[in-house]
Amino acid sequence: MYRGDQYREEVEYFSQTILDGISLSDLKHTFANSIGDMHVIDACFHSLLSDKRVSI
Repeated sequence: MYRGDQYREEVEYFSQTILDGISLSDLKHTFANSIGDMHVIDACFHSLLSDKRVSI
């Protein structure tokens, strides 16, 4: 469900994590999640360029 400015929410969450002294390893969204997100975005881009389905 979209609740507003996603970028702002991410920055506020990350900032609050730092202020609260929470370890980066305890973040809800990990770096591994980010890599997975980038693979999905790349697949969407390649699908758009080739006008074909791309497996993820």
